[in-house]
Amino acid sequence: MVKIAVIGGAGSMGQVFTQYFKNKKFQVLINDINKEKGKKVASMLGVEFEESFKKAVENADIVFLSLPIPETPKILNKIFNETTLKTGKIKTIVEITSLKEKVFQALEKIGKRNVQVISLHPLFGPGVKEINQEKIVLVPVKDKEKELDKAKEIFNECKFITLDLRKHEELMGLTISLNYFLSLVLAFMLENRNLKEIEGVSGPTFKVLLLWMKAILSQNPSLILTLQTENKNLTEYIEEIENKINLVKKLVFNQGKAIKEINKVKNKMSNEELKKSYRNMYKALNIIS
Repeated sequence: MVKIAVIGGAGSMGQVFTQYFKNKKFQVLINDINKEKGKKVASMLGVEFEESFKKAVENADIVFLSLPIPETPKILNKIFNETTLKTGKIKTIVEITSLKEKVFQALEKIGKRNVQVISLHPLFGPGVKEINQEKIVLVPVKDKEKELDKAKEIFNECKFITLDLRKHEELMGLTISLNYFLSLVLAFMLENRNLKEIEGVSGPTFKVLLLWMKAILSQNPSLILTLQTENKNLTEYIEEIENKINLVKKLVFNQGKAIKEINKVKNKMSNEELKKSYRNMYKALNIIS
């Protein structure tokens, strides 16, 4: 039976993956810096808790890192410097950070040993009910085909997207970093206003906007900031947003030109796509209600 050690197994994502691996009949153990919580989680999920980081790493076939972005390169370096990886047996180390610029240097370093390193980005959060059929991004480190084959072996029912590091960081700068930045802008704008009063008269589009903002604010403030500061593309995107704000400020007072510009944007999407999005918004709100 394949033994997998989930480092950071007491965290929210760590628990999701621990349960998944157990369901897939892996021999699962978890290790966490918070030993008290780690033991409780291990007991709750019916898996082993290993107090020793060194033993957890050295005795596993797969080491699965479910850690905050800033901690992941530190732990990779700790594995490189403080553990003896078994010779003659390729050990697999998997990390799942959502932003990877600083992680990759450590991945490439440890990959020089007799180790297969795999960099994944699950496109879901701890609120997911079932991992199967979810999307996961693979960012190749050394050998794309071998890393993808191994990833599919571990997550055999998931859908994979392969992106190189540059493209991954570019896209995540938009879908994560800028997303979180804009939610903070809205939150600070509404901070001193009567939110209950606003919600009471909100139409569907603003309700969706508030839902998005609150979902992001529900997360740890350190995570909210890390998902912005760890992406070097964000500064460029913020400058672009500022330019677009100035453009829209001018356009709203020039109806003829504004309509032309709005139609240019709309024409990049099909009418059916736009209509479907509007219908789906109502469906989502009805489910939530």
